[in-house]
Amino acid sequence: MKAVVFAFTRRGGFLGVQLQSYLESLRWQTTLYGGAKCRGLDPTICEIQPSLRQVVKKAFFESDMLVFIGAC
Repeated sequence: MKAVVFAFTRRGGFLGVQLQSYLESLRWQTTLYGGAKCRGLDPTICEIQPSLRQVVKKAFFESDMLVFIGAC
């Protein structure tokens, strides 16, 4: 199973890293994307490139689960 997690705040980035770790313990293939505030928190956080719209569109068709972490 494949999951994609999007985090937009620093605290959301920390939560995203924890969620990614948990999902991977359940054998999910997980990708974590973070906004500018998440950069440098963890080496597993991918930059949202070229745009959020394009990354979400691709993930929507290729993944079993999408998680968006906004304000927290």
